[in-house]
Amino acid sequence: MSFFFLHLQLDQKLEDIAELKARCAKIEQSSLEDQLKKFPREQQEAINACLMAAKCKGPSGRRYSNDWILECLLLRIKSKKAYLHIRNHNILPLPTLKTLQEYLNKLDPSYGFSLETLTLMRAKALKMEAWQRRGKFFNAT
Repeated sequence: MSFFFLHLQLDQKLEDIAELKARCAKIEQSSLEDQLKKFPREQQEAINACLMAAKCKGPSGRRYSNDWILECLLLRIKSKKAYLHIRNHNILPLPTLKTLQEYLNKLDPSYGFSLETLTLMRAKALKMEAWQRRGKFFNAT
């Protein structure tokens, strides 16, 4: 095959790629979101993380949602070896172990009741009937 024919084939492939890029750019965000709603919540998080990672130029500029971080933490807790395998082979865009550790360090674990929990329970109790607040499951009137 001569150089001329190879050059024509290359030009044709570049035109095909440009056409595919134009078609992909025309896909509306709403139609993509409609398709994502068909998946379970955890898979939606993974797909969104992959799409966000594709928009970044490098791994250092990635931003992760809180739900995705929680999923990553659960995966890391279950198996460090599996987590590193998935991350190192770019199967999913997972944050570094250092990033996960920084998120864990920001948590304030403590024993006993938290003030926020008690505040939420009080707000819920104020919306309940008196017989519901006493622990009765039926109205004995």
